[in-house]
Amino acid sequence: KALALDNDPKNQILNHDVILSERAQVKEDLDDTKGAIADFRASLKIKPGDSFTLGNLAEVELNAEECAAANNDYSQTIAMASAPETLYFENRGVARLCLGDIANAYSDYQAAAAQETKDVPGNFSDVYLNAWALGVRIGRAADANKALAEQLAGAKDNGGLEEDAARYYLEKTDAGPVLAKAAAFSKDNGDDTWAGYGQYLIGLKEMA
Repeated sequence: KALALDNDPKNQILNHDVILSERAQVKEDLDDTKGAIADFRASLKIKPGDSFTLGNLAEVELNAEECAAANNDYSQTIAMASAPETLYFENRGVARLCLGDIANAYSDYQAAAAQETKDVPGNFSDVYLNAWALGVRIGRAADANKALAEQLAGAKDNGGLEEDAARYYLEKTDAGPVLAKAAAFSKDNGDDTWAGYGQYLIGLKEMA
């Protein structure tokens, strides 16, 4: 209604690009993917240099399995953004995997890992584990192991599952510590979420 009422192109009061972007996010929450994509694109026609909106569009496209569009829009987002987010590289890697571009997908996962190290020094996240798994999967195990070992050595051990998983991937331990800690976290929180995450981390190594 706001857009309909503010319809004089010579005397617009509202920021139509902002309203369209916000409406797109509402539509995404309502599972109206096509409507969200249309609104994000309409917002970008008004303000084409908005890397944040373009990144949001790319994410919706990726969720809708519009992989070519997501790849293109994430590439533009990364080029435009003054400080590209880790998620941009990781999600573009997913889009490229969808397109069968495995080599460049691995490069994106490596870039995501590097960005994570820069943005959150000392933290160890699943970004590193995902990059490792893809590297092993495409026959780059030596490179993947070296990178993961360096990332683990440079991180503070915050007692997370990811650090234990990294040691398991590097064959410094078995799966026991991951599963035991995941079970303990689930017990403390009263749900099975952590236990499921622990199983996922173990499965990631097995799939690599």
